[in-house]
Amino acid sequence: MSADEAARLRRERDEYKREYEKADDQISKLKKTNTELAQLKDQQKAAAIIRKNSTQSKAFEELIRSTAKALGSLPRVVQEALFYDYRDEEFRPEYDKWENAPKDAEEHGFLKYNDEEGWFSVNGDNPKIGNAKSALDELRRFVGKAPSSFCEAYDHEYEELLDFRSRDRR
Repeated sequence: MSADEAARLRRERDEYKREYEKADDQISKLKKTNTELAQLKDQQKAAAIIRKNSTQSKAFEELIRSTAKALGSLPRVVQEALFYDYRDEEFRPEYDKWENAPKDAEEHGFLKYNDEEGWFSVNGDNPKIGNAKSALDELRRFVGKAPSSFCEAYDHEYEELLDFRSRDRR
C-alpha cells in the first residue's frame, strides 16, 4: 500500500470516527429529551411525542399499554359501552348478564341513560371517559394508518385481523 493510500484511509477513518461521535452525542441528547418528556405533567402528550420517534412496533405496544391503563380505570360495563360506542351501536345491556352494573355506572357519572330509547351511552364529560376515548382515538388513528406490512405481521402473530372495531379474543 502506498503512503498516499494509507494517508487517505487514515483521513477516511478519522472522518468516520467524527461522524460516529456526532451520532453518539445525538443519541445521548435524544435519550435525555425522552427522559425529560416522560417527567412532564401531561404524560399523554409526552408519550405521544416519544411514540412519534419510536419504531412502529414499540409505538403500537405503547398505545396498547396506555389504552389498557385508561380502560382499566373504568368498570367493565363502561368498557363494554365504549366498545359499542366505537362501533356506532346502541348499548342495551341485558339484566341477566350485567344486573345493576349499568345503573351503578350511571350513578357514578360514567354512563347516561336514554329513557325514550332504552339504551345507555358513555358520558363524554367524565374525565376518565375522556382519557379512555383519547387513548382509543390515538390507537384507532394508528391502526388506520398502519402499513399493510405491519398489519400482516400482526395478523400472522396473533392469528386475527388488526381491526379496531373487533372484540379482543385474547
